[in-house]
Amino acid sequence: MNSRAIDEGLFLEIRFADADQVRMGELAVKSNQGTLTPQEAEEHDGYIAATDLLSLWHSKARLALNPHSAAA
Repeated sequence: MNSRAIDEGLFLEIRFADADQVRMGELAVKSNQGTLTPQEAEEHDGYIAATDLLSLWHSKARLALNPHSAAA
């Protein structure tokens, strides 16, 4: 495995901390109930943006590690 593959593989290891995952769940429940405060809505939006970015990084890392899977 070359160093670039190792670098790309490290992106797949990036995860939210347990406390963040719990908080995201709490905010999601409140969002579904329509009870978020403006501050919580801003926090929730930040988590959504961070999750989207992390998902993008994970996808790019998977493609870099296995470029032939994109053709399938």
